Amino acid sequence: METIVLAAIIFVAVRAVVLNFAVDGPSTLPSLIDREMPLVDRNVYFHFDQNDPRNLLPGEDREGEDIVYPFHLPERGAIIVFDPPPPPAATEPVGVSTSRPSGQPYMKRVIGRPGDIVHIRNGNVYGNDTPLDEPNLDGDITECTTDPFCGPFLVLDRTVFVLGDNRDNSTGSLAFGPVLLDDIIGEARLPYWLRNVFGLVPDPDYPELAR
Repeated sequence: METIVLAAIIFVAVRAVVLNFAVDGPSTLPSLIDREMPLVDRNVYFHFDQNDPRNLLPGEDREGEDIVYPFHLPERGAIIVFDPPPPPAATEPVGVSTSRPSGQPYMKRVIGRPGDIVHIRNGNVYGNDTPLDEPNLDGDITECTTDPFCGPFLVLDRTVFVLGDNRDNSTGSLAFGPVLLDDIIGEARLPYWLRNVFGLVPDPDYPELAR
């Protein structure tokens, strides 16, 4: 009984930190292959509204939200797992859907963060008018015919712009628009199944944007 209880505690503790997801399809090739299973850090994007505890104190209630990320926002180049957004309704602003997503989680790479301007031009992806060096694409070009997401597209607050590495078989935000930060499940970190070489998920950080 002690062994069973201890195993259950360890299982719950581990699941509170990481999850395992299976890659379904070729959209993340060549970085992650079909049926590969990376561990996903589910706490790296943990956030909370500072106004919630503040409003418990006596005094004037604070309206709106004051969101804090103790670790960091999703970084450019990270592969994230998220609930896909549905197409925006006719009454919603272009590029933002407030409807709750449904269905199987997606796995894509972050291309644009809040405030970035993403533009698909001549088969290349531009961030803030700078062409991105994407060695993870293995020579693929990025085609886009789905205005307005071809750009120039401003990534709004609390959203990210995502694309799959296998651009011929994955569209990402070009099809469904940016992803709400609240819909991100976690970041893919360490593949542990069907991997010939042990190592972290390839994670370009696009230093040209930092310059």
